[in-house]
Amino acid sequence: MNRIWTVVQLTVSEALRTRIVAAFLLLIVGVYVLLLATATGDGTVRGKIQMFMSYSIGLTHFLLSLLVTFLACRTLDQDVKTQRIDSVVTKPIARWQFLLGRWIGIVFLAFILFAAAMGGTYATVRYYASTAVEKTEDKFRIDNQVLVARRSFLPPEPDFGDQVERRYQQL
Repeated sequence: MNRIWTVVQLTVSEALRTRIVAAFLLLIVGVYVLLLATATGDGTVRGKIQMFMSYSIGLTHFLLSLLVTFLACRTLDQDVKTQRIDSVVTKPIARWQFLLGRWIGIVFLAFILFAAAMGGTYATVRYYASTAVEKTEDKFRIDNQVLVARRSFLPPEPDFGDQVERRYQQL
């Protein structure tokens, strides 16, 4: 396990050194600033919150997908180009450990950026929600329709016990 964590640390340090992660963080911040400046929704605070949440989550997902793709391709390409892969393969580390370490490192970086982006989204949404005037319909809808956790609707499972028993008796 120590070998995998060594590769994870190598991946994280390489990504930070090449500034790919910093570039995507700045890109996410720029997109958020642009969303803050242009988010109007339907003219209500509720509409503004819904629009901001929808676009910020979607754009974060898109940008992090690009980050993972670029970072994975770049790290493997650099390993082959600089012939680091040859020196790593001669060490007492299996190929699967090397690839798993690279993958965990990339996922770790994406998770850190995702957590930062969602923290920014949460803070912004809470700020917008606090600007709604108390005792209004808009404040009620924000609290009871927008900022609530939803659970998917699951229909009740039908009970086929009686039908199975009748069919069993017939047979």
